[in-house]
Amino acid sequence: MNFLMDNKNNILSSSGNFSKGLSPLDFVVFDISEFNQKNEKNYSLEIKGKKYKVDVKKIKTSEELYHINISSEQKDFYKNIFKESILAIATHRMIFDEKGQPVDYIFTDINEEFKNLTGLNSDVLGKTVLETLPETEKFWIKKYGEIVKTGKSERFQNYSVAFDKWFDVFVFKNQKDFFTTVFRDITEEKKTRDDLAYTKDFLDNIISSMPSMLIGIDKDYKINEWNVKASEITGIPEEKALGKDLRDIIESHIIQNALTSCDKENSVVKMDRVKGLINGRNDLILEVLIYKLDENIKDGYVLILSDISERIHLQEMMIQNEKMISVGGLAAGMAHEINNPISGILQGVQNIKRRLSPDFAKNIAAAERFDIDLIKLNDFLDDRKIDLFLDGIEESGFRAANIISNMLQFSGKSAGERKQIILKELIERVYELASNEFDLSKKVDFKKIQVDMSKVEEDIMLHCVDTEIEQVLLNLVINAAHAVFSHRKDDGRINFITKRKDDKIFIEVEDNGPGIDETLKTRIFEPFFTTKEAGEGTGLGLSVSYFIIKEHHGGDIYVSTGEMEGTRFTIILPGGRKNGK
Repeated sequence: MNFLMDNKNNILSSSGNFSKGLSPLDFVVFDISEFNQKNEKNYSLEIKGKKYKVDVKKIKTSEELYHINISSEQKDFYKNIFKESILAIATHRMIFDEKGQPVDYIFTDINEEFKNLTGLNSDVLGKTVLETLPETEKFWIKKYGEIVKTGKSERFQNYSVAFDKWFDVFVFKNQKDFFTTVFRDITEEKKTRDDLAYTKDFLDNIISSMPSMLIGIDKDYKINEWNVKASEITGIPEEKALGKDLRDIIESHIIQNALTSCDKENSVVKMDRVKGLINGRNDLILEVLIYKLDENIKDGYVLILSDISERIHLQEMMIQNEKMISVGGLAAGMAHEINNPISGILQGVQNIKRRLSPDFAKNIAAAERFDIDLIKLNDFLDDRKIDLFLDGIEESGFRAANIISNMLQFSGKSAGERKQIILKELIERVYELASNEFDLSKKVDFKKIQVDMSKVEEDIMLHCVDTEIEQVLLNLVINAAHAVFSHRKDDGRINFITKRKDDKIFIEVEDNGPGIDETLKTRIFEPFFTTKEAGEGTGLGLSVSYFIIKEHHGGDIYVSTGEMEGTRFTIILPGGRKNGK
């Protein structure tokens, strides 16, 4: 193969059919101007990183010209590389406008794979790309022009409208205005990658959107998956959780034992109603599902922790509601049955007191008939404390009658008139009533308890039977005051909080007392259930409150642990609007 080159590395003429073999434009990388005439017979030409001896002769003309000959053996070697390459290869000459901007390029050589890949043939040689493929995007001309200008090789991937394919392309400059493209079709490969990326994004989205905590760990318990819900519940962001030992985050022998069981039996482990796993929170009730991954693919475990606190709460409330309805029917029947004998007892005691009194003429007349000194008889009764016994019977009778009255209210429907009231004014009235209640009883120094109403909204209107809601709130405040005063004498707190959300009104009464044991929360609204000492309460206050809220007003009431670690009662009532609207 022979070609003529000037001292600026420009090919002036060549012999040999380069369209079917290796073009010297692609591979001559030495600077011909550095040619040493003294060693012209031993000059080495570097072609694609390898050096070959070539015959280089300097030609004396008006300018410095060089005749270079590559041996037939070397020529055939590179022709075969070019021809048999599994990559499409083409050489081009870039065309610039008068402003030096790339506007088109000419095909100067192509190999067989180029033909197979593009469907073009040798007819394109000497033609421009826009002449051959008019729909060619400007991107390709601009990109190739930049590479020719800068001389920096570049590899990139791009879509071709002309061929409706994605290509992985490597481009390098040969010499002035000439460049070579080496490329392959990656359409199917990119589709596969895109499908895999879509599948990964889809699965990541599923994991991130799960309403349950999802934690992945390896066989050494190192966390390798941590979804959004896990961050939300634990307060630990994904970047801090990944790589940590699960046992440093969930310190529980329950999980440890479950993982051991899962490993030994190679089965799914399911645990229901687990408390205290996350930050020791007993209010967070979890359903835990643990399964082992296929060790042939990836050794490890997956933990799915679902917050079922609300579900458990609803189940308990449904059970409680059914129980209360049943008890309500029973209470109504009992109240009517017991009411008559209680009335008889009270009436009898009152008659005994009247008929022993010396203040009535009929009593004096009857005593004289039997020669009895009525005054001495009363002295005898006083001495033997018979009057105290009678007072005790009467007091107990009235107490029983009051219980019967509460039971009838507990089981009956409200007959009160509903009206619009300002909720804040009702709460302020409840506070005044509670103050008077404790001032009279002297059992609790209500003035030492700090009552905070700063979070009571000014303008919430409530459509209700105001006396009934007042009764409920007064009962809650009295209970809170007793709990707080028994637990702490000087720094007791009761907070009122109201808020409106959508079409519901929330009223919270919270204290910093000792709280309510978890085992008692499900019974707190049962009739006659009380944690007070005997004689301190009837156990009907919360039961009546429950029915006033649930049955009379179509709302809900439940108990929980408040922010002050005491007890919080939350009342939810329908309706509500701003004052004046």
